[in-house]
Amino acid sequence: MSDYFEDRTPSAKKVIDIVLDRAKSILQIAALLLAGAWAVWRFDLFESPELEHRARLDGNVDWQERSDEACIGWFNLKFENIGKRSIMLESLTLSVWPFDPGQPDSPLSYVDVVDRVKETLAGRLAQKGMLEVKETPVKSVPTLVDGQNIVDRFTARYPPGVSDKTGLMFIAKRAPGKMLVFMAEGKSRPAGGTKVEPWYFHQVEYVCGESGYKSRAAELATQVRLQGHRCEGSMSTEQPKPDEPIWILKCANATYRVRIIPDTTRVERLQ
Repeated sequence: MSDYFEDRTPSAKKVIDIVLDRAKSILQIAALLLAGAWAVWRFDLFESPELEHRARLDGNVDWQERSDEACIGWFNLKFENIGKRSIMLESLTLSVWPFDPGQPDSPLSYVDVVDRVKETLAGRLAQKGMLEVKETPVKSVPTLVDGQNIVDRFTARYPPGVSDKTGLMFIAKRAPGKMLVFMAEGKSRPAGGTKVEPWYFHQVEYVCGESGYKSRAAELATQVRLQGHRCEGSMSTEQPKPDEPIWILKCANATYRVRIIPDTTRVERLQ
């Protein structure tokens, strides 16, 4: 009888094998769960954002001389799908406003372009969730170009990584020192989808690219040339005595002492 039970009692080796097989199965299941969790984490961190509806508006302004009174401008605009889903361009408009940044009240002052340009612009961006309006903008500025529809200049469908661009030509009267704000506003949606996302781009430019600023060196060089002297290449100035209207003008080819007195300018070449 004892031999009968002994023959059916598992040996220590069999018990160990059973335990190891079960441990192996548990580890395999844990590894699968861990791999799945890692895949989900990686998808949420890297892949999922790229599958979102994403686009980009970008541009720049180029200026060309036309006459003493006017210049030619090109507003170069680019729309690009930077996501991994095809999208449809629904609308695209261009607006232009005159812009005055004001005067600084500290060594460095932040200028909120949107806040200074126009109340209606701030309102439109606030409606799109692109701007939090906490108070009424300083003032409303007349629009030079108000929401010009330019969507027909662009492709309608954009697969991932595809872009389209165009150049918009305009003529501007010269106004040294005056500034403009160019604003492009677009809307797009995923191909086959209905959710519309807004995009916008703005750039501040001097009219005709002319800041109107003339350095002290440039002003003195003009006076030097009017008296028949040459001043070429890079220029710099220094004022030996701040309380006297005398400057040293250093040109690439010569150095001059320039004395500014009422109704006249005296120029002396030093070397």
